[in-house]
Amino acid sequence: MSSSVGTPPPTSFHSIPLTILDDLASRFIINIPEEERRDIIRIMFQMELAKWFYDDEYVNSSAELTSCSMRDFCEHMFRRIPFLK
Repeated sequence: MSSSVGTPPPTSFHSIPLTILDDLASRFIINIPEEERRDIIRIMFQMELAKWFYDDEYVNSSAELTSCSMRDFCEHMFRRIPFLK
């Protein structure tokens, strides 16, 4: 039986459609000024705004979508936005 040291236990699966991630990225992240892209606090502030928008505008109006934790949301966004990888 093998296990990876330092690997967190698997969490429940959550998915956000790529079209929604792209919309949120363009609204809140990719269009921030270049100098602010180097400031992780500014990026995370924008990430929080994007998460609230996702919950308010997408989750509340669609039975297919569910909310997720801020961590899961950020993981989706960080994987999708090239300069955050």
